Amino acid sequence: MTLNILYYSYNVTKCGESVNEFAICPDVIGGDPHDAFVLDLSYLGTKDLFMPLNERITDDILVRLTNRAEGNLRFLSLIKCPKITDDGLRRVLETNPKSTKLFIPGCTRLGIEGILNNLKAFNSSTETAGIKHIRTGVFYGITLDQYEQLNNLLGVQNNKHIPHYYHRANLHAPCDNDRALDVEICPRCQHLRLVYDCPTGGCRPKDECRACIICIPRCAECGRCVHNSEYEETFSLEYLSSECLKQLPRCQEAHG
Repeated sequence: MTLNILYYSYNVTKCGESVNEFAICPDVIGGDPHDAFVLDLSYLGTKDLFMPLNERITDDILVRLTNRAEGNLRFLSLIKCPKITDDGLRRVLETNPKSTKLFIPGCTRLGIEGILNNLKAFNSSTETAGIKHIRTGVFYGITLDQYEQLNNLLGVQNNKHIPHYYHRANLHAPCDNDRALDVEICPRCQHLRLVYDCPTGGCRPKDECRACIICIPRCAECGRCVHNSEYEETFSLEYLSSECLKQLPRCQEAHG
């Protein structure tokens, strides 16, 4: 069972049945929309057509949603849900002992101490494997001691390296590999951050190319190091390598 609370919708899968619920905009007083507005809608994706739900989800709403899994929830994904607290997460875990994955980037009211306390209580009370994978999106201010505690709670036995590539479109991608924890010690600055590898070969020795996004700027499209190649800074302060810039449509490049 998986519960994803993203920007626009939530999805609960139960016994092969998928239920989607979306927020509906209230009626607005006014005349018929302009023809250009209708034309614009045809170019929007499904996510763009619905209101964001993440900022509306409270602890009580989250508990009601997860209760629909009847204790069989295994993967909880919360993206930028600022109203979810440590207590709300505790209530969800208490009623879902089969949970093994947490995905909580951008949940600003979830603190590292609260996460540690919840994991300690949950992993000690459940008869199953407990939480084995967690994506934090980086907790700012996390200490080395807290990092080691997280690894111990997740049952990390070794530091096997699994390549991690930067791309703006998958910053909030779900747990799609065997990494127990997304943060690690940056080889350059020694801070606990998201550390990325370079997808291209030959720019420098691989070990020297691994670093956080602050130490080594990367192309927002392909993830390669941009300091060793021609690149351009976009209007949104992202970097694009010359190869990726050439592939952009002219209209997108003009507004980059």
